[in-house]
Amino acid sequence: MSTYIIKRLLIIFPLLLGISIVVFFVSHLIPGSAMEIFMGTQVEATPEQVAELKKIFGEDKPLIVRYFEWVKDLLKGDFGVSLRTSRKVLPDIMARLPLTVELTILSLTLAVLIGIPIGIYAALKHNPLVSLIIRIGSLLGLSIPQFWLATMLILFFARYFHMSDIGNFVPFFENPIGNLKFMLLPSISMALGMASVLVRFTRTSMLEVLGADYIRTARSKGLSEGVVLKKHALKNALLPVITVIGFYAGYLLGGAIVIEEIFALPGIGRLMLYAIEKRDYPVIQGTVIIVALLFIFINLLVDILYGIIDPRIRYE
Repeated sequence: MSTYIIKRLLIIFPLLLGISIVVFFVSHLIPGSAMEIFMGTQVEATPEQVAELKKIFGEDKPLIVRYFEWVKDLLKGDFGVSLRTSRKVLPDIMARLPLTVELTILSLTLAVLIGIPIGIYAALKHNPLVSLIIRIGSLLGLSIPQFWLATMLILFFARYFHMSDIGNFVPFFENPIGNLKFMLLPSISMALGMASVLVRFTRTSMLEVLGADYIRTARSKGLSEGVVLKKHALKNALLPVITVIGFYAGYLLGGAIVIEEIFALPGIGRLMLYAIEKRDYPVIQGTVIIVALLFIFINLLVDILYGIIDPRIRYE
């Protein structure tokens, strides 16, 4: 296992190199530039002023040269300076990252607590009506857009429960109750779609495992249904579900932009949204690199969990 982990850690470097190439050049395909956003449409500048502004915004060099300079600084741990605020990019990202990580963890927790038990129940209860209701419910959960659900939740709780906490975020360690109360609606908005996916995956996986020969053998030995489910069925059925959870963890990290904007959450999704709007390339690039790095480590953690849950899996 340790050899496998070392190999995976070494693969991170070429992966990040490929990601850096994509994010750098794709971000510069956005129409307009930071200098044009700064100048606006009504300002008339002399050629000398334009040349000076290009130098300030780093647009006086060829794109390929700017890429290699950025990678060189990146290897030193320097993510650059924001073109909008003139502050270091990395401290700004790290200040906002805990909120996005908290939102991701809460959303995953809600999705797992909702999706897996319902999926197991749907697999165990051979009731056509129950199966139909669960299938329709999971399909609705997949079909409802996050932004629409978030908007409806805000309107509903504001109308009937007089909740007006939008924009009044407080960190968890300052006020845990207030923080969790505020984060509940964003977490529900993000968790519903994933819970629907988990219901379908868990149900399918459980049905497949429950029909396996070793389950029939365990039952024929006189083991109780609870023991069969806990020790034999559930562990094997959870393997594909863990894969889905690992994938969605990365998806939620990178896909929280809309939810953070709707609920006025100061996370990295909202930071990236404003960076795109202002063509703040260092912030865009730095945010994507950090999210990609987290996604890589989440995938590594999922592979390690495979070996823990199923001892038959061996990595070399």
